[in-house]
Amino acid sequence: MAKRNPKRNKKVRDSGTFSLKNFGINWKDRSPILRYLAGFILLLILFYGIYISPFFEAYILGPFLNLQTDISSFILNIFGMGTSGEGTTLAGQETTLNVAKGCDGLEASALYLIAVLLMPFSWRSKALGLLAGAAVLFVLNILRIVGLYLVMIYWPSAFEPLHIHGGFALFTIVAILLWVTWAGWAMRKEKKTTDVSG
Repeated sequence: MAKRNPKRNKKVRDSGTFSLKNFGINWKDRSPILRYLAGFILLLILFYGIYISPFFEAYILGPFLNLQTDISSFILNIFGMGTSGEGTTLAGQETTLNVAKGCDGLEASALYLIAVLLMPFSWRSKALGLLAGAAVLFVLNILRIVGLYLVMIYWPSAFEPLHIHGGFALFTIVAILLWVTWAGWAMRKEKKTTDVSG
């Protein structure tokens, strides 16, 4: 009588059950880059789900755009432009500029913040990156609004190209460069901390 091989029988029984391991897929063994990209996509979908919601537009985006308009008007008035912030409209004697959705800088900022949040660094390094990056991008977006207002007055033919190409595309490039700069700093900081503790 032939002996039964319990291991062989177990393998046969398990083969009928669906499992990612049956296909040689083990999530823990996947590349860190793959996991990073998956997390990035999921958080980006979550962001856009919130960004396009009526609640966000009414209670968060509206006041945020008003704030950006008021700050831009304040900066322009330092240089005697005689502007006022009326809701999302930057009104002056020579022209008006509507600070609409898409001009808020939030999409590029979200890309940066998500990219920082998912990096495998200490929470201290991440917190500094999140706060500093968000502040820098906010200031840059205010300067972009101020610049576009001035372009409307002194170089109106260039407004549309600068508004389109200097908007999401250029701002996204700036966010990526800012992330690369932060990542390089954080990597050096983490390495220095490891060398000291080691």
